[in-house]
Amino acid sequence: MSSAAIYGRFRGGSKYGAKPVVADGVRFDSAAERERWEQLKILQRAGRISGLERQIAFPFRINRELMFTYYADFRYLDAETGRTVVEDVKGVATPVYKIKKKIIEASYRIEIVEIRKGNARRVARRRKTP
Repeated sequence: MSSAAIYGRFRGGSKYGAKPVVADGVRFDSAAERERWEQLKILQRAGRISGLERQIAFPFRINRELMFTYYADFRYLDAETGRTVVEDVKGVATPVYKIKKKIIEASYRIEIVEIRKGNARRVARRRKTP
């Protein structure tokens, strides 16, 4: 059985309906991710955050063998707290995502802030990375 059949991806795209979006020549996995990027760019211009990055790789290895690489959507420095924030925009938090998130958080000693459509500001203010 093909992976397309297993994951329900017969015509490309996400199995959960997220459609890739291109804005300013940059490809985003979803409209929600693009929207969060725009919010973060505004915060950076206002001086509330700095060092904004996207698609940050976090490789996980055991005995030097690469098990997987987790890609966070965004990372930036919060000017108010001085802390580095790692964010992931999520529509559906799959069981595999939840496991990878816990492994990466423990391995890198970070907290991955999940951003869901409509609650970006509330979640980002409430949760902090160590």
